[in-house]
Amino acid sequence: TTTLVSDRPQKSQKQSSQKQFKMMTGAKTEGTTENQVPHVELVVTKEPTYKNEKRKANTQEPEQVSENPEHAAEEPKQKRSKHEVEFKDVQAAHDSIRDDIHKTPVLTSRTMNERAGFNIHFKCEMFQRTCAFKFRGALNAVSKLPEDILTVVTDSSGNHGQAIAYACALKGKKAHVVVPKDAPACKKAAIRDYGATVTECDRSKRKEVADKVLRETPNSVHISSSNHPRVVAGQGTVGLEFMDQASGLDAIIVPVGGGGHLAGVALAAKGINPDVKVYGAEPKAADDCARSFKKGELIKQETTPVTVADGLKAPLGQLTWPIIKDLVDGVITVEEDEIIAATKLVWERLKVTAEPSSGVAAAAALSSEFKSIAEELKFANVGVVLSGGNVDLTNLFPTK
Repeated sequence: TTTLVSDRPQKSQKQSSQKQFKMMTGAKTEGTTENQVPHVELVVTKEPTYKNEKRKANTQEPEQVSENPEHAAEEPKQKRSKHEVEFKDVQAAHDSIRDDIHKTPVLTSRTMNERAGFNIHFKCEMFQRTCAFKFRGALNAVSKLPEDILTVVTDSSGNHGQAIAYACALKGKKAHVVVPKDAPACKKAAIRDYGATVTECDRSKRKEVADKVLRETPNSVHISSSNHPRVVAGQGTVGLEFMDQASGLDAIIVPVGGGGHLAGVALAAKGINPDVKVYGAEPKAADDCARSFKKGELIKQETTPVTVADGLKAPLGQLTWPIIKDLVDGVITVEEDEIIAATKLVWERLKVTAEPSSGVAAAAALSSEFKSIAEELKFANVGVVLSGGNVDLTNLFPTK
């Protein structure tokens, strides 16, 4: 049995917070049904100004600007926290992009609940534009670019490339996406269909090739798939919606690759309710986040991971790691057979097309490790983000 959780808001009451934010949350009263959800009023603050938006006025040659976080943000007048992205940035991102994104549904399944031992609420980002959460961050970043930036360059295993291509099409800019040769054919085809130029290369040379394209393209900018402030803020809008749609969440599980999605959701969820737990879900074959979390410092991924979850092969970045280190409560790793089994179960029981990277979060929720955590902490409601549904169906439906 699959249930769609409604978006109907309740009356709300004002509460104060010690975390430097003000919000309105729905007050749960006696007799409230589980399909009623609290309304979250987003407090929109002024967007931060980043250094790379200040262009030189008298440049004779075309200028290439990188939006990589290595190019430090300009020091704002007001003191910011130790994180380059804050809860208020996620709120501002939501206000900026909310009219151009889908508020994706939350589904539940009795069978999945019985297998887990607690209620699971699935946030289905395969219903987002470009069929993945990535569009949120890409749109938030592209929509803030100066007019004299004509081309966006990025490197991506597929979903971010599609998101950048479509966001650029909406905003009247060109896109050039560097894609690994081994990326799913359906993702490469979609990037081209959205109007982007595609350059294929060996996975290990993505950054090198993207840097070359950037240097050779006038009035261009690079937008990272996760290691970019506005991308992280945009991805965090998943968390804002989720906390609004599914009341009483004790924990949220988010797939982690480069970390932009996990960092953004952690900022949003903890900003609304500091007591909610946030966990990363990662393939055992690509476990740099879990190893970094265990050691307490960023561990570089030395080799290219081999995993069915192709969207989670990217390494953690310098921007996302501090947020994850400070706000995330743990990282659950799962084996390849667990990923495949959970992805299949999502297809069968929820009737949605989840890609294996989404299946990683479902596998984590059903793992013995997380069940032990849930039992110890008495979790009743757990949110699982199904990050996307860009699946190559060639093997399922071969053609002669």
